[in-house]
Amino acid sequence: MKKLLAMLLILALMLTLTPAAFADDPPEEEPDDPGGWAEYPVEEPEEPVEDDPPGDEPGYGVWPEEDPEPEEEPESGEEEPLWDVLVRFSCDPAGTAVIVYDGTPLSDGSWRTIGAAYGGTILLNPGEYVYDAYCEGWLPESKIPFTVLMPEVFPADDPPEQIVTVELWPQEEDSPADGDGEVFQPRTTAPDPLIVLSVSAGAGRRAPTVFLQEDSRWAKSPYGYLGDSGGSTIGESGCGILALTNAVYYLNGSFIDPTFAAGYAADNGFHTEGGTKWDFYRGFAQAYGKTYGIQYVGEVKSYSELADMLRQDCAAICSVPGHFMALVDYDESLGRFLLLDSSPDDVRATGSGFVWISERELCAMPSLLYEYEGLYPRFTLLRAVGVLNVSGLLDGAESEGLDGCGTFDVWIDGEKAADDQETYSAVLRRGTSYRIDDIRAGAAYRFYGVQEGVLEGSIRSGAPTKIVLGFGTRDYVSEAAAPPAGEIAPSPLCVHWAGGLIGPGLRLPLPKT
Repeated sequence: MKKLLAMLLILALMLTLTPAAFADDPPEEEPDDPGGWAEYPVEEPEEPVEDDPPGDEPGYGVWPEEDPEPEEEPESGEEEPLWDVLVRFSCDPAGTAVIVYDGTPLSDGSWRTIGAAYGGTILLNPGEYVYDAYCEGWLPESKIPFTVLMPEVFPADDPPEQIVTVELWPQEEDSPADGDGEVFQPRTTAPDPLIVLSVSAGAGRRAPTVFLQEDSRWAKSPYGYLGDSGGSTIGESGCGILALTNAVYYLNGSFIDPTFAAGYAADNGFHTEGGTKWDFYRGFAQAYGKTYGIQYVGEVKSYSELADMLRQDCAAICSVPGHFMALVDYDESLGRFLLLDSSPDDVRATGSGFVWISERELCAMPSLLYEYEGLYPRFTLLRAVGVLNVSGLLDGAESEGLDGCGTFDVWIDGEKAADDQETYSAVLRRGTSYRIDDIRAGAAYRFYGVQEGVLEGSIRSGAPTKIVLGFGTRDYVSEAAAPPAGEIAPSPLCVHWAGGLIGPGLRLPLPKT
């Protein structure tokens, strides 16, 4: 009995201790318990929470499909390029810094910078640009224009490449710098007059025409652009303009009006304070070379190269610091250059406007403004060229091409240059021979002969060589055409008609088609 009571007592004690032993375990379901898990719901709310803390993954209260800010693609070398053409600057010296600007100056006179290439490359859209070039110890260039062209065919995965050649000029210690930006050392004393030996009359050289800055036809014309502190007149600072006029007139007889050339220089950034930039001559030749029969050739730095180019139908622009002139001829027997000066001066020994002068004398020519003796070692070359244009008339109306009514072949200096052409245009050196032959009329057309020009000859510079070929349809009336081979020539009193000849003085309308 006692054992039974003891066992019952132990069992009762165990039953009373069981809830305390398992008090740390949560109940399986206590949804209504205010002190339980109901305060921290595991389900996402139906509306987004604006002040949800940021995180890498969408948290509670953030719609997973809605990203507040789109992801930005990381920058890399594989991104689509902003420009189209890879422009490579071939620089001499190699360490030259090239800064590229938009080709159009801003309203305040400054230039918008596109980028820089230190003897390397830059990507540019096709269009017009200018660049500055600089290298320590070398003479700088300023705002040189260049054009970026888009090739017609290039690999889709490889941008086309264009090369721009950049040349600077070595600057010796204590030597003056180029007038495009650096200031020369001013003179403190008057220079000694240059003594030039006279050339005998028996040399057989013709006297050139020299146009002067002080000519009343343009001396007072403004040279400069609005707001330019260095703007003056052609008479005061137009020597660079007149050097071009004199050089071209000697080359081929084409007269470039100084007021027109000055306007071009000012409008295109080639005017600098007190004068003209060297790049003016290249720019003008590229813009108006066909009109005036000239072609920009480049630059040379030695008198031997200069003499050789003058013998090859070229003229050169030269300069003593502060003044431009023209060298237009070289007489090998005399060993002298022909110099044209638009502002003659006894100190330079150019009192007549021109002088036959030796290399030694050119190297001693003084600058009137700066402590510098001799021509600057830079000669810009222009060559006399002509333009050969072959076009057509179709039923008496001008046509840029023959539009299927006929073709022709072109021979240049005895070699075939073009076959079965409908139109032709080329810039050729003066004296180049040409021939147009194998003229063929197309179906339902007839060739009525040359309406203008001749089919064979040589190229002249200063005026285009123009050849116009006449073609007509079956019913076309041509008063000037020769009769086709095998037909009887009509009486001068008769006229041509599509159906045959009509009596003297009679003109009937063409039949309606």
